[in-house]
Parts: sequence; structure tokens; C-alpha cells
Amino acid sequence: MNKPEVLWLNNPFDLSDITRYPVESTLTIQQWLNDHGGEIRLNRLPTVCVYGDRELLRAEYDQPIDEPVCFVTLPTGGDSGTNPLAAIAMIALTVWTGGLAAAWLNVGYSAFQVGISQAAIMIGGGMLINAVFPPPGLPNSATPSTGSSTYSLGAQGNAARLGSPIPANYGRMRIYPDFAAKPYSEYESNEQYLYQLFCIGQGENRVSDIRLEDTPIENFAEVTTEIIPPLGRVTLFHTAVVTAAEAGGQDMSEAITLGPYIVNAVETEISRIAVDVVFPGGLMGVNEDNGDEYSVGVSLQISAETVDDDGNPTGGGVTVFNGSISDCTRTAIRRTLAADVAPGRYRVTVSRSTGKGPDHEVRNCQLGAIKGFLVDDNEYGDVTLLAMRVRASANLSDSASRLVNLLNERLVPVWSPDGWSAPQINRNPAWAFADAVRARYGGDFADSELDLAGLHYLAALFDERGDRFDGRFDTEQSLWDGLGKIGQVCRSGPVRQGNLIRFIRDQQIDVPSQVFGMANMSDFSVDYVMHDDRTADAVKITYWDETRDYSETTITCQLPNDTADNPQEVTLFGCTQYEQAWREGMYLSASNRERRQMVSWTTGLEGHIPTFGDLVIINHDLMGAGQQFGGIVEAVSGSVLTLSSDVNLDGEHWYCIVRDRHGAPSAPLPIEAVAPNRVRVLDTLPYIEEDSDREPTHYLIGQGAKVSWPVKITAITPEADNKITIAGCIESAFVHTVDQGVLPPPPPEVKPPTTGPGDQQFVGDPGWHGACTGHFPVLGHRRGCRPLPD
Repeated sequence: MNKPEVLWLNNPFDLSDITRYPVESTLTIQQWLNDHGGEIRLNRLPTVCVYGDRELLRAEYDQPIDEPVCFVTLPTGGDSGTNPLAAIAMIALTVWTGGLAAAWLNVGYSAFQVGISQAAIMIGGGMLINAVFPPPGLPNSATPSTGSSTYSLGAQGNAARLGSPIPANYGRMRIYPDFAAKPYSEYESNEQYLYQLFCIGQGENRVSDIRLEDTPIENFAEVTTEIIPPLGRVTLFHTAVVTAAEAGGQDMSEAITLGPYIVNAVETEISRIAVDVVFPGGLMGVNEDNGDEYSVGVSLQISAETVDDDGNPTGGGVTVFNGSISDCTRTAIRRTLAADVAPGRYRVTVSRSTGKGPDHEVRNCQLGAIKGFLVDDNEYGDVTLLAMRVRASANLSDSASRLVNLLNERLVPVWSPDGWSAPQINRNPAWAFADAVRARYGGDFADSELDLAGLHYLAALFDERGDRFDGRFDTEQSLWDGLGKIGQVCRSGPVRQGNLIRFIRDQQIDVPSQVFGMANMSDFSVDYVMHDDRTADAVKITYWDETRDYSETTITCQLPNDTADNPQEVTLFGCTQYEQAWREGMYLSASNRERRQMVSWTTGLEGHIPTFGDLVIINHDLMGAGQQFGGIVEAVSGSVLTLSSDVNLDGEHWYCIVRDRHGAPSAPLPIEAVAPNRVRVLDTLPYIEEDSDREPTHYLIGQGAKVSWPVKITAITPEADNKITIAGCIESAFVHTVDQGVLPPPPPEVKPPTTGPGDQQFVGDPGWHGACTGHFPVLGHRRGCRPLPD
């Protein structure tokens, strides 16, 4: 159970601005507020209380605090509504929550276990910087210490991970599936058969290329398999089998009675009992006179009786076996003695009535496992299963039987304007993202809360580029972390905007969404993140290469004319293609080198118009050494603009950008000075607002390429009094074009895939972009549906 505490998030746009209050005694929410001055804070700013997976009304604050309570202060959205920007701001309100989505998304426990977290911008060691999305990392499933059967080399193999989430697979990947039920064995005609049931994962999966360690199962005549689709039933064998923990290995080489052993747990019923007995030296006698071998036998009696929950017999006795086993062989004899019984809880007694016999006879016997077959329908729900029956032979080692692996392809639905398709094999990150958000083992959100049109656009872009996500989530983590891992293979990330969950890609943008100059900016600051000895100069990407049977492969991504003396190691979970790994590594290297000018400023409600990842242009004298000007156009006469402040246009090549009524900028317009506060536009003059009741036209003036600077938005923070603080980094086209360079040779034994198209290029006058350089760059329901006793 979670420890009671109160969390007060003062700003939903800044996860670092959170205060935690431990709750030491039993209090109601209202009592805690009274003791900590919470009523004053609630009345000052709109605040939502989230408790027990829902938002509370104030009348419900009488509930005792038994688990964490989260108060979220919401951003203000204007006052009387007379300002036209107020309505725009309320519609375009952006909530970049990061891990805080856990508190708002109300996702239940699953493989994407929701929690509050925040991704860092910098990681230690090489100090790799990505100002938009943090550097990729490993989910728990790919962390070796967690013992993932697929990603941890030391733990590769099949295991029963009781209590772990049912895996969610996406794309195509070689996996080592976990046991869905405890394996068991039986003897038939003195042959041992091993029965194993594996859980492939949530939903519909296509299985191929099944192997025992490195050998295809087609090479073993002793292996029989069955693929069970979601909601299907296992028919190859009975899967729900339990064993008596105390039975097994006891010596029965002379007359003896063993037991009784209770077979099944309280509140369970079995309908079949099977007992294994082994004669390790065979059964035979040798005539002392002539040395001839002869047959000998051992009489065994196996009985079962029903018991209550306390283990006391209830009188329902049944004979499982009463007879003799005879043979004349030195080969070990193995028998499974079984019988069907009426459903119930049983204990079993095993007796041998035959004595040890003379020394020239071999009658040694051991008790094997005592098994009970639970009353069960062999159905496991909406998961894909693999059932395997293996006959023990000299051709198959015991260790290989626990190294079952296979090539898995996930089927997920795909959306188009015509609606959702049936599940189909798909490796596109957009549809993996959609499935994680919509599925019951993920976010369980309705379609109305997902930006389907945006996903449809990104899916087409990912297909064009050849971006894929091939990953297996098999350990517990938050939904938001899982969505972030899906996005890391395609430089994207999850964003909660209003009521929509969006998938935002860090890509080159042609048209800025807003213009900011000195007339609508205050508290402007610029921070230069300088290079030092710790700065990474390259990126080493580790991924799972599909051309090398999905083994870990590492490549170094080095920018042109840079060294690779201090590379930063990055593991790209879900990436299985060499070209894609190289592209993302080059993107990270370019982001680390180019995006080192961080800017922030405060503005009015127009700060709500852009959203996370958008491009805006700015103009401030701190960026242009006093050669940049901004303000509003007070009047227009022909092609002459009267400005709100004087400008000094010494020299040549001065340009002006004006903002239209929707916030969009014009192209750079050549100008000349007419008077200290008047300039003449030497090109076609765009629309200038002259209605005094409307927002006036803003202008930016600068010399040459310094007329404006492109900024990629990385944070939007509401403040008091309708103030908005915006942060971002000076954008560089190099980040988005570096991966269009020449693909270097792959590592040894890896064949590079064909090179796909790169990002979209800027369109228009390059001087318009200022600082852009001219270079190129669930999950799931928990296990436990089948008993897995020790």
C-alpha cells in the first residue's frame, strides 16, 4: 500500500515545482487542509484534488487520507474574456506533463504502471544534451538487473515470473517467452514427456522460427507445438497442473508406506491424479546357477482420499493404482500411474508391499512427482500462447528445453479516416503508441482522447523514413515511460494537450506559430551551455540488430569533422535496424552540439498559442548586440510604417517582419529609414491592423540574417496575472539534416538496409531563419492465473 502523503504541484508545466507533505497521523483531507493553510491556497488559484483515481469535489474532502493525495494548481485562462487572446489561450492550453500524466491519466496497475516522474535533460558522464527530448534510456524490461528473459544476456531463457506483468510486444523481435503455467512431465511407454506452456504476450501475435537454443524445432522429431490465439483454448495437453511439494525422491526399495501427501491447495479442485515411480536400475533377477536373467515385479498401491480445508479426511477414498510392475531389463523404468477422480481436494498415499528381495535381484524404486490436474477450461484470455510437448532423448538436452525462443510479430489495429482496421502485423511506432494508450493493459483511453489525425500523419512519415519500433515490455513501468520509450526510436514523445494525448516529433518546421519581440517579451534571458572536457563529442548507440539475430550491436555516431574521444553511450530500446540506429545517433550528436543556446522570456496570453515542440521566432537586442528592434506599428501610410519606438538603421540590408492578426510572421521585408520612428517597406506590404479595438500589428527589425532567431519550444509555464513563461532553444537545421549524409559502413557481419529519405527541408529564404546554420545532419494484467508453486 502506498504511504499516505500530500503532494502539491504548484505548476503543472514544471514538475520540479512540487512540494511533498508526509502524513504522520490519521487525518481527513479537510483536516489536513485546515492544519496547513490549504484553504487559502485553494481560494487563491484554481486547484484540483486527485485522490483514489479520481478528482474530488470539496464536499468529498471528509475522506481519510489512506493513500497519496495530489493537489494540482491549474493555469489561469483569462478574466472577463474581453481579450480575444484569452479564448485562444483557453483552447490551445498546452499541458506538457511528462511523468505527471500519471496523476491525471488515472491509469490502473498494468505493465505500464503509472507513477510520477520527470525525465532529465542531461545525463551524467558525457553530459549529452538534447534540449527537446531527453536522451533515450532503457525501460525496466531492458535493464539487466531485472532479469528480463529477452534483454538480459545472463537471464536469457524461459522462467516463471509469478506476479510480473503479462508482456506487451510491438513490432518484430526474437523473444524468450515466460512460462504461463508450471511445466510438468509424465512417462509414457518408458519415455519421458515434458509439457510446457509459454505466454507470448498481450493480444494477437504471429509466431515463427521457433528454436531450442540455436536449433530450429524442425530438427527435433520429439517436439510438438500448438499456437493458441487470444481467447483460444489449449488442446495439446492439460495446462493447470499442481504437484505435492513434499513428494519426490523418496526411496521405495523395500516395503514402505509414504504419505499421505496433500496434492492441491485450499479452494481448488482436481479431477485427475498422476504419480511417477522410477526404477533406476530396471527390474530383473539373475539365476545364480546358470546366469540367466529373469523377470521380477514390485507390487504398488496408490490411494487417494478427499480432505477438507484443514486437511482432514472426509471419507471419499479412491484407488489410483493397485497392481504389480514387472520386467526383465537393466534399463531404467519410468512409469506414470494415473486415474481420473471426482473433483475435490485430495491427499495421496503410496505403498510398496514387495520386500527388497535377494541380492541377485534388482528391485530398487523411487517415488517421483505426485501431480494433480486442476478443474480448468484451459483458457487464458486475450493473450497468445505457445504449448509445447517435448520427448526427452539423447538429441535434446535438458538445458535446451528451457531455452525456447522464437520470432514474434505483433498485430495491432491501424487507424485511417475510414476508421480502425482489423489487427495487422505492423512495426510503425505510431500504432504501437496508439495501442499502448488505448489497450486495457495500457492506458485504456477512449479514441476521443487520442490525436488520431496526428498519429495518421506521423505513421506515414515513419513509413517513409523506415522508422520502426520493435520492443517487448515485460516488466512493470508507467504508461508515460512506456510511451516515451516508443517515441525515442523516432525522436518523438507523448504530450498531454488539453483533453488529447498527442505524439509530438522533433522535426524541422517551416512555418512558425508565433512571433515574439521586445513589445511582447519581458524578463528575457539567454544561457549558453558551453563545451568542456566532459562534453560528449560523439554517441555510441546500442541496439538489437535484426540482421544479427537480434543480438546487441554498438555503433559510433560521429559528426563530420568531430572527434570521438569522449563518446556518450546510449541504448536505443526498440531499435533493431542499423540505419535507424545511425540516424538517431547522428540526431542526438547534432542536438548535443548545436542546441546549446537556451532562451526564456515572459509574455502575455499569446504564450498559450504555441505548444511543446513548436517553432517560434524571436527578436531581442540581447541577441543582436543592439542591432535588433521590436515593437508595434502605430500607423501606416502607403508603404511607410510609423513605429512605437525609434530605430537606428545604420548600414545596409535591414529587414522587417510583421505579425498578422493570427500571430503568423510575414517573410522578411527589405526596409529603409524615413525618420527615427518611420521606415519604408521596399516590397509588397502585408496586412497592417489599423482598428484600435484589435490587437495591433507587431514588428521585428534586424540587419541581414539577424532579423530573427528560430526557437524550438521546450516549456510553457503559466504564471500569475495572465503571464506565461516560455523556454526553448535556438533551433538549427543541422539537427534535422545530419542523418541525410552518407551512411557509413555497418559493423562487421551486419548488412545495412537501404537508405530512406530524410527530414523535410526548410522552404524559403534561409536568412529568414537567423541562427540556422548551413550544415547538414502494460501492460498488462498481472500473472497468476495459473498456480506456480515451488
